[in-house]
Parts: sequence; structure tokens; C-alpha cells
Amino acid sequence: MQPKFKEIDGFIVRGMRIETTTKNSRNKTDCPKVWKKFLKSDAAKNADEFFGVCVEKNNHEFTYIAGIRNDKQADELEEVKIPESRYAVFVHDKGLNKISETWDYAYSKWLFNSGFEHNKKGISFERYETSEDGDIKKIEIYVPVR
Repeated sequence: MQPKFKEIDGFIVRGMRIETTTKNSRNKTDCPKVWKKFLKSDAAKNADEFFGVCVEKNNHEFTYIAGIRNDKQADELEEVKIPESRYAVFVHDKGLNKISETWDYAYSKWLFNSGFEHNKKGISFERYETSEDGDIKKIEIYVPVR
């Protein structure tokens, strides 16, 4: 699985957050919980593009925000700015319940053998594109590189 590369201008994602960790795979239960809550919110209505943003704290702990691209202030939502960067973009096509396999591949295999470095000034994120009936039709994982 080889990524494509995109230069991304900065943008803002607003959504709901959860503090989680990869220890004991806790993130695999925490992230779906925040998605379930966010998708019931008014902010998620009529959206056809969603983002899962991973803001690293240390090697295992991170803040995860389930949200949408939105430049308008909303008191009930958390805000994170996706910085301008070059990103390696991995298409995930194995179903939502196996998304960690693509994350593991991107960071544990591809990045170490690619000749690129993780751009610590960037933020990794998932981009979900949905159909008119709300089904996920495309999942991409963005890894900031330099």
C-alpha cells in the first residue's frame, strides 16, 4: 500500500474530543464513543465530510477529536487547527473496524522505510467521505511528513 502525497493548506476542525491512549488498545473503544456522540449533534447534520484528528501528547496518549471542517465558532465544540504541511495519504479500504491496521502500517512499516520523517509540526488525521444516505464511501489517513 503506497500513499499519495498532498500539500494541505491549514484548516479548522470543530467537534467533540476524548482523551485516550493506545495502551491496552483503549483508543479502539474510546474513539467510537466520541463518534457516536458527535454524529448525534446538530453540527454533524448535513455534513458529507468528517475528520478524526489525533493530537499527540506523548508516545501513547493523545487527544482525539471527531468533527467537521468548520471556520465558524461554536461554543459546544472543541477546535483544532490542522496546520499546513505535506501529507502522505493512505486510502483505507478494509472496513472501519480494521482502521488501526492502516494506522499501524503507515507508522510502523511505511514511515521507517520511506525515506521521509514524521513532521512533528503537523497533525495526523482521518478523513471520512460519506454518501447522501450517510454511508462511509471513502476513508483516508493523513500522516504529516517532511
